[in-house]
Amino acid sequence: MRQVGAEAGNSEAACSSGYSPFLNFDISDLSDAVPRLLMLGAIMDGPIKYPAHGKVAALRSPDGVMIGLYEPNSWENVTSA
Repeated sequence: MRQVGAEAGNSEAACSSGYSPFLNFDISDLSDAVPRLLMLGAIMDGPIKYPAHGKVAALRSPDGVMIGLYEPNSWENVTSA
């Protein structure tokens, strides 16, 4: 399990909408993670995108923190010897 640490900011920019932290995570199953986050109160910040390198989604947590999810294509996980 991985843990993420965060520190409170007290500047006006850090506490304003539009200037929130943006946390990015590489995940293995976007189709599982997005519905789970929506059930926990997150909202989509645009549609899921399907660029050539993998799937990308942006969500906003209930407290306004932006969350980026990236699921790489399976061929990107293959390493050559």
